[in-house]
Amino acid sequence: RSSCSQLARSLVVRRILNSGSPLSYDSMMASSTSDIWIFGYGSLLWKSDDFEWEEKEVGYIRGYCRRFWLASTDHRGTEQSPGRVVTLVPVDEEDIKTIGIAYRIHHEKITSTMAYLDHREKGGYEKFITQFYPLDNSKNVSDVHVYIGDESNPLYLGGSEPIDETARIINESIGPSGTNIDYFNQLVNSVECLNISSMPILQDDYLTRLEDAVRKLQSVQPSIHKTDDHTADM
Repeated sequence: RSSCSQLARSLVVRRILNSGSPLSYDSMMASSTSDIWIFGYGSLLWKSDDFEWEEKEVGYIRGYCRRFWLASTDHRGTEQSPGRVVTLVPVDEEDIKTIGIAYRIHHEKITSTMAYLDHREKGGYEKFITQFYPLDNSKNVSDVHVYIGDESNPLYLGGSEPIDETARIINESIGPSGTNIDYFNQLVNSVECLNISSMPILQDDYLTRLEDAVRKLQSVQPSIHKTDDHTADM
């Protein structure tokens, strides 16, 4: 799996280094006179009203897939009972696409916006840059900044967990930002709202299978927690 990850990353994404370079990422962003784009694939799909953005575009990135492979100890679970949130996992087929929303950040708001997002994504996410493909081909969007929790993160779970176990944890977990099942429902609804039913190549088969497992479990074991609308994560 490691070799596949390295291949995919070399094809489609590059890590933003915060040290070891003459000019740090924060310094580059602070001195930038160009706007940047942030790619949302998790809670940024529905929770984007607490930072300033100029416009948004629906589109996709290549070579990465969305998975509930990151343990959440600070938002949708606790250290004693971690929940599950999404990250992006590299694959060695560049035809694999993950749909999401890119938000344009005005260059004068980059520092404050990235400081907010760094805090929001503090549970093991690092910044990367990758190419973005807007569904509207007339839009001029290229590179996007994206937060990913990868295999260097101790909270990264990999693909060893059975999907039924992931469904059980989602159904039962709760953390400072609310229930895990609410996060899951918001994500499923947000992806559906992107209207990709007519574009099979952009449909998320993994998310569909996980939703089936969650709904099957809920039919016999409803979540013990009430739903909520706290979404200050991912």
